[in-house]
Amino acid sequence: MCFDYISKPIDPDELENKILYWLDKDKVLKEGVMSDQYVNKEDIPELPIWDKASALKRLGGNQKRLDKLVSLFLSSIPALAEGLAQAITDGENDKVMEHVHTIKGVSANLGALQLQQVSSCLELAVKDGDTDKLHEIHVQFIECFDSFCQLIEKDLT
Repeated sequence: MCFDYISKPIDPDELENKILYWLDKDKVLKEGVMSDQYVNKEDIPELPIWDKASALKRLGGNQKRLDKLVSLFLSSIPALAEGLAQAITDGENDKVMEHVHTIKGVSANLGALQLQQVSSCLELAVKDGDTDKLHEIHVQFIECFDSFCQLIEKDLT
């Protein structure tokens, strides 16, 4: 994982697990703090590209609403992803943060777990001022973004 936090949308079970984990002080002291907070490329495939079941659950099982949100994603987010790439190229970190935060939130709501994870890592690289890592993670972002778009396009047909 990129860093230890719970992002929106909040899953009550995940929240409980995180609270219980951090209350175990012996475990925290033994393991210490992670030295590398970025996700490894090998870790991303462990997450599903799309957790459609959780997205449907958040929408009360309404498939039509999910289809509409997926269509909106496909029509609007690619331009945002292009803007993200341009902002990275131009070194405009404020715009990078704006674009990636929006993509991360939409990804979380749609259950695009890989895309959400790599978006979080992009945010962290910007906050750390690590441009080499930012460019490296952006390559992973493109791969996750393309995989998610292909998967949801198939689901709509």
